[in-house]
Amino acid sequence: MARTVYEYTLNLEDSMVQYLANDYLTKEGFRQVDYKGEQVWKRGTGMITAPSYIKLNYANGVIHVEAWIKPFLSGEMSIDSGFVGSIPKSAHRKRVTELLDLITQRQPGQAPGTPSPLQAAAAPSQDPWAAQNGAQQPAPAQPGQPPLQQPVPPQPYQGQPAPLRVHDPANKAIASLILGIVSFLGLCSPIVGVICGGLAIGFGNSGRQSSKKGMGTAGFALGIVGLILSIIVWILAIVAQVSLLA
Repeated sequence: MARTVYEYTLNLEDSMVQYLANDYLTKEGFRQVDYKGEQVWKRGTGMITAPSYIKLNYANGVIHVEAWIKPFLSGEMSIDSGFVGSIPKSAHRKRVTELLDLITQRQPGQAPGTPSPLQAAAAPSQDPWAAQNGAQQPAPAQPGQPPLQQPVPPQPYQGQPAPLRVHDPANKAIASLILGIVSFLGLCSPIVGVICGGLAIGFGNSGRQSSKKGMGTAGFALGIVGLILSIIVWILAIVAQVSLLA
């Protein structure tokens, strides 16, 4: 198997990791399937582009992610290198990065080893004296000096829980609406309508599950109409060409 593997120590609650992962993958159009005896997430059918796969496990505070694509009539291909399938690899690699950033609640571009806000909030507060002086005990007070303040023992975290950031593909809803409108140019140029209509449907499928659900739904519907009209115009143009040659 040729898969790209990611593994990080998180030490976060299992239920939270499961929720964030399922929420992101569902909104991005993935579905759970049985793949050669493994339960994995799959996106795409292979009719237009190579299907993308993600296998995710979280146990004992460690997240293990495997990602790959499987082009038509080909074996598994990792997403970290190689010219073949570079476009779907790049798109899938971006989705995996977004997924890991979301689960760890890191900001985009932040190093994997940097503690996330959730991890920082879950950790107990440090002993301020020990943080400055190490594990040594304070020296006894000298005659004529006030007694040294004893170090404060560590206290459990008492602040507000860190806000949970969930996936919101609102930008795809906007893109879907724009592409759906542009797809009507297929009445003049069918190839433009087919491409824009197909993209509008794909983006709209994710956008319908965002905070801009209405725009995503509109873009999805316009993409379907634009795609159908473009195909009809294309067929009529072919028929007209054949009639002229006959």
